[in-house]
Amino acid sequence: MYQLRIDISKTKFDACLLLDSKTPQRTFGNSYDGFRELVGWLAEHDAKAVHVCMEGTGRLWEPLADFLHAEKFVVSVVNPARIRGFAQSDMRRSKTDKIDAKIIARFSRAQTPMAWVPPPPEIKAIRDMQRYVEELTEHRTQEKTD
Repeated sequence: MYQLRIDISKTKFDACLLLDSKTPQRTFGNSYDGFRELVGWLAEHDAKAVHVCMEGTGRLWEPLADFLHAEKFVVSVVNPARIRGFAQSDMRRSKTDKIDAKIIARFSRAQTPMAWVPPPPEIKAIRDMQRYVEELTEHRTQEKTD
């Protein structure tokens, strides 16, 4: 099974694929089109069985993780603090998206994180409503102080 590591941001994500003898990297748009491009890129590298690892940063990772899970990839979503601790233990201080993707790759190879399973739709709906109420409460508090 090949290892694919993803460092995700609001508009793009960097992917690092660990193959037997090379580690190709590429940047994709953080959109459905970018997700489809990623699957095509993996096919170009003949990477059929892939374990994907990404940081669980905010909610940015959720659409891509859902998409990849639906496409039958094994997906692991890891707390960013674990990966940051791993990078620090390896004396890594540089901070770019491509370097982060490589660090996530090395972390995943060393730690083999658990596979992520998306929550059922009912749980997602409740979680989304809770987040919406929190945002409204925060906005209301800001309005009162202004």
